[in-house]
Amino acid sequence: MSLLLTRGLAVAVATLSLAVMSSCGANVTPAGLAPTLGFQLVDGGRVAMQSGQPVPDFGYQPRPRMDLNQGWRFQRASLDADLTFTPRTQSLRAIDREAAGRQLPGFDDGQWQPIEVPGSVDPPPDGRPTDGWYRVHFTLPDSFAGAAVTLKFGSVNYLADVWLNGTYLGYHEGGYTPFAFDSSKALVDGQDNVLAVRVYDPPKGTRLDVVPWYYSDWWEYEGITAPVWLEASNLLHVVRADVIPHLDAADISVVVENSSNLDMSGVAVNVEVLPAEVTDSNLLNLDPLSLVRTDAPTIAAMSIGDITSSAHNTFVRDGSFVFAGADRWNVKRPALYVLGVYVSVDGVVVDSFYDTFGLRRIQVDPTAPRLLLNGDPIAFTGAAVHNEQVMPPANGAPRGGTPLTAPDQLRIVQQAQAVNVDLLRTNHVPANPFLLMLADRLGLAVWEEIPLNHFTPETFSLVMQRGLPQQMLAEMALRDFNRPSVLFHGFANESTGVDERTSAMTKLRDLDRRIDGTRLTGQAMYGHLLRRTLAGSGHVQRARARPQDLSAQAGDGPGVRRLAAVRRQRRRAAAGVSQDVPGVCGQPRHLSGGLRRLHGVVVAPGLLD
Repeated sequence: MSLLLTRGLAVAVATLSLAVMSSCGANVTPAGLAPTLGFQLVDGGRVAMQSGQPVPDFGYQPRPRMDLNQGWRFQRASLDADLTFTPRTQSLRAIDREAAGRQLPGFDDGQWQPIEVPGSVDPPPDGRPTDGWYRVHFTLPDSFAGAAVTLKFGSVNYLADVWLNGTYLGYHEGGYTPFAFDSSKALVDGQDNVLAVRVYDPPKGTRLDVVPWYYSDWWEYEGITAPVWLEASNLLHVVRADVIPHLDAADISVVVENSSNLDMSGVAVNVEVLPAEVTDSNLLNLDPLSLVRTDAPTIAAMSIGDITSSAHNTFVRDGSFVFAGADRWNVKRPALYVLGVYVSVDGVVVDSFYDTFGLRRIQVDPTAPRLLLNGDPIAFTGAAVHNEQVMPPANGAPRGGTPLTAPDQLRIVQQAQAVNVDLLRTNHVPANPFLLMLADRLGLAVWEEIPLNHFTPETFSLVMQRGLPQQMLAEMALRDFNRPSVLFHGFANESTGVDERTSAMTKLRDLDRRIDGTRLTGQAMYGHLLRRTLAGSGHVQRARARPQDLSAQAGDGPGVRRLAAVRRQRRRAAAGVSQDVPGVCGQPRHLSGGLRRLHGVVVAPGLLD
């Protein structure tokens, strides 16, 4: 009885703490800033649009590319929170005045602090949230002349406003997903170009209408945390190509944009499927074509012709392939294919696009409480990973940071596979794209999620009204559409309430199925809420088990000894050390932990509905 009362009290205290914190942001002006992503009907179908252009693919393409990861400078600044969350039609002039010229190309930034990009303005161990301005200078290569040029950000945490040569391109809210802007008109050939980024991250607990809103059990790196690059293409070009896999077939949807001032006829979209072969020499190569042998035969092909495109127009064309004797992707034999898309005008190819994909199907067995991968029962051995470097301490202080490079991610994957892990949960955020590339190629399943972490009934209602979780989910799903390793989309972690949470989960599930529909969806939830939300949820449910709960169940056996090891691990984590720890009561292992707090137990799969 005392144990049950203790647990109940712990849950009550945790819930009360969140409720008290909810009141902290009660006097903040509600955010009027709208999401930037939506869906629009165009010629041929529905397309995700963001900041006035179709949402592009963010993978590597063999096109003219200019990486903007060098030469950045940063200046700390006190930024107005109310202006930041006010619609730009009302606030942009005031933000320009606040900038005091920092957004203009002629501003003198010579005394600003050099800063690493990708990186962070508040690295551990004692970093503080630091708002301010980034700037970088660059000159375009000749290969960009006359091209359609897209500026792409892998992620900026938390809210970014972007200017190019003094021209305001737009804003993006959310720290873990990519975004892009059409930069063709703002760029200057053969001269100095200046990219300026205003970055604001609200102190946790001061606003209830942001994601995440309060406590996070990982280090939240603020700033430009992922690569930035310019990508050039023909004015008529492939924006993205999405593959919906089946066991012996694939549906293809190709989005093409005509960004020229001319109407075009005689346009054709040609698609081919090529076999992929992963080797030691191409494992870390970002180019999908590196997986294709020069003598590889075409497995399937189709052509969609007689297309007419008006100027400044986006169109979609769909098709399907049926495979004879198809190789299917699974964790033991991760078979991949390379999709090639070629756009031509009057028979002349003007743009090419490539991506990898795999054929697979993950589902809940309708006859038993188990999962089926490609029709075969499967039980995963899982671990949780964080997207940060964790290294031994130097002079007593932890070291590390973000982001992880492809070789860093490879070490994580190899460490996981060395202990027979075949499922990774990528903390409470979307996965690092390098990790997904390697999971695809080496055979690891992935659970990734949006950062609805420790949400309450009130905060659920506020952010869903704003549309932020919906945008973050769409951005994650669109970015990773063709990644066969992503089998699970998570919508929330350790959040409270029933009606508001269930409503949010249902809306997100429905959105996920409209975008993709090939992944299972779920949430990681407190065990005491499980029964109240199982019925009709349509999710894979995961119950959170705390170490102290498991120790009580384990008595004086091995579980208690493992629990002691976990507690020692947490103390070491505070000093910056990360090591493997045996799971508690048979739960999976943690491969690495955040520098701020290391979980002792991985979320365990719960009941299936």
